[in-house]
Amino acid sequence: MVKPEVATKADIRELELKFEARMSENKAELVRWIVGAGFLQTVLIAALLMKLIK
Repeated sequence: MVKPEVATKADIRELELKFEARMSENKAELVRWIVGAGFLQTVLIAALLMKLIK
C-alpha cells in the first residue's frame, strides 16, 4: 500500500508546471502594472509642465 504522504515524480512535476504557469501570470500582471504606472507618470508630468508653461 502506498502512503498518501509520498509524492510521486508525476505529482511533483504537475506541481512544478502549475507553479511555472502561475509565475508567468504574475509576471505578466506585474508588467501591465509597471507600464500603466509609467504611462500615468508621463501624463501627469506632461500636464504639470503644460500648466507651468501657461
